[in-house]
Amino acid sequence: MSKTFVEIRKENKVPFMISRTHLPTFYTTKNLKKEKLIAFDAHADCKDEYIDELISFDVEMNKDRKKFNEATWLRRLLENSDIKVLLIGLRSFDEGEMNFLVNKKIKFFTSLDIIRYKKKVRKEIAKFTENSDVYISLDVDVFDPSVFPATDYPEPGGLSYFDFVDIIESIKGRVIGADVCCFKPSEKSLISEFLAVKSIFHILSKI
Repeated sequence: MSKTFVEIRKENKVPFMISRTHLPTFYTTKNLKKEKLIAFDAHADCKDEYIDELISFDVEMNKDRKKFNEATWLRRLLENSDIKVLLIGLRSFDEGEMNFLVNKKIKFFTSLDIIRYKKKVRKEIAKFTENSDVYISLDVDVFDPSVFPATDYPEPGGLSYFDFVDIIESIKGRVIGADVCCFKPSEKSLISEFLAVKSIFHILSKI
């Protein structure tokens, strides 16, 4: 996956990935250096280790499943990379994850920050991305479950569609890659599917 991502960029194309989980983002971003990563996510994904019945892991990698999965991928990335990261929409993380983010000086905005300080957040995002190459990763659980219920780990208090649009429009850099992940198809309602498609359109509009 990492090799394919690099090869696509060499052809002056912009790779775009849709994934069932967030773990593949580790592979598409691990070779980025000067580029910046904006990750929309309800969760920090910076646990040192974690496992549950829903967790996904890379069965082809000779790695500890508790240490390398969709709940730990960003920590593993930041332990081995100097990539600059901005997390948007956080509202579920533990003390260990918070300490890790603070020690690594990783910028983040909670969903409550976005609601309360919308103008300030937009300015900070514009500043972070200005004159930069940017990779966007959208975990759909960043949205509030009332508008996007089709995900394995829904968290109350998430972003609205217009919150997301405002943030995307605040990005001033050049988008060099993107992914949308963690969508869980449902036969009961198409509300999540339509929001996912609209979100993809907005991301693509920045390319």
